[in-house]
Order: sequence, then structure tokens, then C-alpha cells
Amino acid sequence: MSVSLREHESPDGTELIYSSDEDGTDDLFRKRSDGSGGAEQLTHHDFPIYVSDWSPDSRYVIVLYGGPQNEEEGWFGGADLAYLDLQSDEGLKPFLSTRFGESEPTFSPDGRWVAYQSNESGQAEIYVRPFPAAEGRWQISDEGGGYAPGLPTGHSSSIDPRTASWA
Repeated sequence: MSVSLREHESPDGTELIYSSDEDGTDDLFRKRSDGSGGAEQLTHHDFPIYVSDWSPDSRYVIVLYGGPQNEEEGWFGGADLAYLDLQSDEGLKPFLSTRFGESEPTFSPDGRWVAYQSNESGQAEIYVRPFPAAEGRWQISDEGGGYAPGLPTGHSSSIDPRTASWA
């Protein structure tokens, strides 16, 4: 029996991308929102991949991948971030891979930034990086952070790069 997880609708509402274990490992699949047609498998890996957000222009999806094989450790134990360019056949591209656990990536409305949660400070905090070149980072939470401030998982706001805060 296959299980579908973390389904996300495209910004225009015409497609869904979701993670499913249809092939034995959690990979990404795309299908039409209206249910017509079949699902297209977008990734083929031997590690789990979970969709987290879709870019505002519908070109990219950002995902969690890897992580601990032990379910009790949860995703925060070592998952990294990658993205998939839906207009290319290049496959999954690393966005952020560190020895820390990254999770909950979300795009800004203009698609130029990604906010994410990391435990690199010793506790969960929210950071932002430019997208797609993840060069530089700004911590926008203090004393802990679960998701981008004021935002439910998978939703975006805009960032003011001068202050590194959500606007």
C-alpha cells in the first residue's frame, strides 16, 4: 500500500506535487489537481524526499531529503534541503547540505529567498538564504523558531534583505 505525504498545490492551482512511497521509497510525483491523467514520477532515489514548498512562478519545488532512517529521531536529525527545476531534466539539486538538521523551507513571494529552520545554533532557529544560490544566510529568529514568523508551514511572506526580517 502506498502512502502520499505533504501534498502541495501549484500557485495556479492546476497541479499537485506530493511525496509517495509508490516505488518503495518516498519520491516526488506530479499530477493534475482535477484528477485527470496519471501521476508523473519526478525523482528516483534510495533516500526519502518530501516536498515542502512550490516557488511562486511554479518553476521550482524545494524539498527535504535524507534525514535519519530511524523514525524516532524525526526529520530534524539530519535532513538537508534540495530543489527541483520543473522546466529541466537535471534532477534534484542540493540547496543546503550541512551537518545540522534543516527543515520547513518556504519561498518568499518573489521566489528570491528561502526561509528554513535549522538547529545549527543548538536549538531550532529560522534562517533565510537567497535562492537558488544559497550564498550567505541571515538568522531572523532568536530564542528559538519553529517556522517563518507568523506563517504556517508551506506559506511564504516577503523578506527585507536590508534587515533580514520578514515584511
